[in-house]
This record gives sequence, structure tokens and C-alpha cells, in this order.
Amino acid sequence: HLPSLLSIIIVGLATIYVIQPVAGVITDVITNAFLWLLDNAGFMAYAIIAGFFLPLVMMGMHHGLSPIHTTFIETLGSTPLYACCSMAGGGQVGASLALYVKYRGKTSLKAAIMGGLPAGILGIGEPLIYGVTLPLGRAFITACLGAACGGAVLGFFPGQGAVTMNVSGILGALVNVRPGAYLLAYAVSIAAGFVITYAVGVKESALETFGE
Repeated sequence: HLPSLLSIIIVGLATIYVIQPVAGVITDVITNAFLWLLDNAGFMAYAIIAGFFLPLVMMGMHHGLSPIHTTFIETLGSTPLYACCSMAGGGQVGASLALYVKYRGKTSLKAAIMGGLPAGILGIGEPLIYGVTLPLGRAFITACLGAACGGAVLGFFPGQGAVTMNVSGILGALVNVRPGAYLLAYAVSIAAGFVITYAVGVKESALETFGE
């Protein structure tokens, strides 16, 4: 029991005094970079932010943006950043659909996609990230590219934004001040994620992790 207790103590201390401070600094840098992009890069800011959001979700660092969303909502009435980040889910849904069609003979892959797709459509990306796109490597990147396309489209609609947090995916239209713009950008994310993923595909060696 002593080694187990020491492991808990060591990991706990490392988390409090090393991992959290380092993650906090990284989160601050990313947040400041996103804000700079929104102020200076026009529609391309939305493309870049949407394209890089899935990696943040993968590492759990997307929660660090919550204070920024809150500030936007308090000052502007809505947060354009949250709506932009929601495009990441659309890119991943499109990528997953492309994998389902392209590799329809892979029963286990199709099962993983169908298991995570409903959550993905509702804006919960983790099941598809860890269960589908990330293990396949290229699919994670193409999903990010699809998200970037949707983000770029969203950037052409100034004034759009989510009036609350924690509602994304297809439901994001319900909380966006410009629901039509949001749905258009979300559809573009899905379509771009599908086309790019279907065109690029994934390595056969990566597919082997799913078996038959």
C-alpha cells in the first residue's frame, strides 16, 4: 500500500506545483493569441481558431477559454469566440461520416463512429476524438481543416455569437444571435471535413487498430 500512497502523493504534488502552473501559462498564451487574432486577422482569425480548437479539447485546455467567453457575454451580449470554436465539432462530424462511407467494410470502425456521432452532432467532441479521429491520425488533422473552413465562413458574419456557453453542435443555432449564419458555417464545417477526409483517407496501418 505504501508505493500506491507515494504514487498518489507524488502525482498530486506534481499536478499542483508543476503541471497546473505550466498549463496555466500555456492557456494564457493561447488565449492572448486568440484575442489578438480576433482583433487583427478578420475572417482568417475564425478559421485559425476553429482549426486549432480540437487539439485544445484533446488536451482539456479548452476550459481555459471560459473566462473569455464570459467577458464577451457580459460586454457584448454574446461570445463570437464560442460560436467559432463550435465549428470544430462540425469538422469532426464530417470527417467521421467520410470514414464511415470510405471504409464501410470496417465493422468495428463503423461501430465506433455510430457510438460517438450522436454526441458529436450535439457538440460533445471527446467520443469521436479519442474513439475515431485521433487514433487514425490523418483524420484528426482533416477534421481540423474542415473546422477551419467553417470558421472562415462564420468570420464573414460580424455580430454573430453565442449568448451562452456549453451549447454547441447543431444546437448552437438556438443560442446564436445569427442562427442562419451559424447553421451555414456549421454545414460548411461538416461538408469540408467530409470532402477533405474522404480525399485524403487514412493509413492502412492506422486502420488495423480497429480490426475488422
